Amino acid sequence: MLPRRVTDNKNPKIDLCREKSDRNTDYYFKMASHTKELKKRSTNEQFRKRFEEEMQKIAESLNKKSGVKQVDKVHERIR
Repeated sequence: MLPRRVTDNKNPKIDLCREKSDRNTDYYFKMASHTKELKKRSTNEQFRKRFEEEMQKIAESLNKKSGVKQVDKVHERIR
């Protein structure tokens, strides 16, 4: 079935498509929201950027005279 475009109370567009389940005879709605997808991408990008910045700090710390070099302490910072 073709998706149907609707809007919610804040006016972003949402695509709805009816899907049949393989496990039972019920129908479900599959939703796709452009604004939700943008938010998800932004959150993932922000997480990746912060993670890479912290990994860079750890790498720099390994090369400093007073940096943390003990394996267990480095692993602790990564977690």
